[in-house]
Amino acid sequence: MIKCMIFIVMECLLGLILTMAGISDMYPGFISLAVLGTGTVLIIRLFWKKTTRNNQFVILLTGYILRVFVMLLNIYGRGIIPIPNTNSDCEGFLWTASQYYQKIETMEYTKYPYIINGIFQFFGMNRVVAQYTNTIVWVMCVMLLMRMWKKFVLSDRVKTLTLVLAALWPNYILATMQLQRESLIAFFNMLAFCYLIEWLDGEKNCWLLFSFLATLPAALLHSASMVIFAANVAIIAVWNRKKKKIEISFKTMAIIIIGVIGILLLFYSPLNQILFSYIRIGDISWRAIYEFYQVAFVEGGSDYLRNMQVNNVWQFAGATLIRMIYFMISPVPWEWRGLQDVIAFFMDGAIHVALFVLLVRCWIKTRNHKKRAYMLFGFMYVLAFAGIFCWGTSNAGTAMRHRSILTGFIVATTVIALAKERVEEEDERGEIQ
Repeated sequence: MIKCMIFIVMECLLGLILTMAGISDMYPGFISLAVLGTGTVLIIRLFWKKTTRNNQFVILLTGYILRVFVMLLNIYGRGIIPIPNTNSDCEGFLWTASQYYQKIETMEYTKYPYIINGIFQFFGMNRVVAQYTNTIVWVMCVMLLMRMWKKFVLSDRVKTLTLVLAALWPNYILATMQLQRESLIAFFNMLAFCYLIEWLDGEKNCWLLFSFLATLPAALLHSASMVIFAANVAIIAVWNRKKKKIEISFKTMAIIIIGVIGILLLFYSPLNQILFSYIRIGDISWRAIYEFYQVAFVEGGSDYLRNMQVNNVWQFAGATLIRMIYFMISPVPWEWRGLQDVIAFFMDGAIHVALFVLLVRCWIKTRNHKKRAYMLFGFMYVLAFAGIFCWGTSNAGTAMRHRSILTGFIVATTVIALAKERVEEEDERGEIQ
């Protein structure tokens, strides 16, 4: 991942020189070719060095080529073949960023266009480069996944399977090639989970701090990522690092109470407008969430399970569970815009169902308490996001994009689930045997 960062810095310096020379805006096509060309060469070299088998290299290279091809098709050929889930948000982000770049005042205020504008400052107002950045972020996610392999004993078949999921999952391909926030959010959230695993495994407390800090950029892009704070607090409360197992004690209740108070203080503080800007409710309660949902999504829209009535907290809990299941594994959206939505939901839902069955079977069969706990924490991350998105998702395209945010957690949990194990305790390197 460090090499990816070095590459990004080098590209930015080159772009800055060209922008200062006035070349970027005069010859955007040249800049696009230069960035794509150098990026492709360096990424191919990186994949070749990091993989140990030819099929792994081919999988990653195929995933990269597909992303670049679909990205260019999305930019230049949308009139020929429309790409699923690339809705008007992309154009809105691009328009707002272009206003920022040209120093034109606009009433639109969202955080992601500031990132696009930052890219424009280095490379000129170039959509190809801005969109290609999300594919670079995907490469960094792959590097995180491969770094995570080192903590577990994995067969080559398991490594290949997890690379197939990370590289060729159709919905994740779409999410990591378009001009949307999801690629960055997925990266920072996966980074938070990987740091958490380091801390759980007995590493220094700084890894736990890094896990919380990695959540901040994701929360700035979408407030739903604040659930990682809550999930981390719950995990700290129940995890005994010395015994490497889940343990309920007085410490558990004390940490949970402190965590709840801390989240409430954040929500009702001036930081609310920064960290919770996408959660447009004035109070943290089931009634506030449901009433906002009722106002925002009226009859006849494309909201999921919109006819479900909620009159008390128990009904709200039941409705949330049903909606979470529907959000994660629905084979079709509640309403759809066309056949492409049906195909997209069916394929993505089928993958989720298959992985869910696989992970549950592995969790039931394993006798290693540490491995079972790690899997449970992975489930906790996924379910925390599903619990937020199941109420906040209002259409098929948004649902598919939000599902992609969970891909990193799901693939990481799959790595843990399929790791080899023995009855003996872990070896001195901290690997699950």
